[in-house]
Amino acid sequence: MTISPQPAAQTSPLPELLAPAGDPERLRAALLYGANAVYLGGQDRLNLRAGAAGFSWEELDAAVTLAAAHQAKIYYCLNALPRQDGLNAAAESLFRLKHSGVAGIIVADPGLIDLAGEIAPELPIHLSTQANTGNARAAAFWARAGVRRVNLARELCREDIAALCAGLKVLAPHLEVEVFVHGAMCLAVSGQCLMSAWLNDRPGNLGQCTHPCRFLYRPRRVELEEE
Repeated sequence: MTISPQPAAQTSPLPELLAPAGDPERLRAALLYGANAVYLGGQDRLNLRAGAAGFSWEELDAAVTLAAAHQAKIYYCLNALPRQDGLNAAAESLFRLKHSGVAGIIVADPGLIDLAGEIAPELPIHLSTQANTGNARAAAFWARAGVRRVNLARELCREDIAALCAGLKVLAPHLEVEVFVHGAMCLAVSGQCLMSAWLNDRPGNLGQCTHPCRFLYRPRRVELEEE
């Protein structure tokens, strides 16, 4: 009996390891421990890491230089969902970012995607998980809008992700896919939560979340009055 040789196993390329960097010290730590890329934000409250110190424009220049020395990339977060009065600040940031050397921007709001296409069309756009992309049709829609990479909704399981990627092979085969491997799971759909806004007047979708979903709540016994 002749046994045909099995084809050699194909080795899949390693995914890009992307780590957060809330300030220059955390950036250095992420690069030291082998991150292929880091995502960070500025000090203008246009990113959802508003609780972090963020990077000034001078610090961003230094961060890009440092990352290049480690053969790593910098992705800049503009992933807040701004209101009308935030568009001028977003436009100013995009003008600065187009010549900053960052490898891409992370955006959630369709208006900012449109604005980025006008001001800095050369900057790759990565869609934030805040956009709650959970199916291949939605991902292909964003690809047609100019998005190069989609960070999927955090509540998807492994089987959901595999099915979505299979659909993209037909609908948008060149679209890159990113997933969280750990991180906060907000009591909402991919962080689109109003709990902080209701309780503390600090909207999470504007980067001001007070994380009330993580508080230790205790039930209170209420005695009913007898009629």
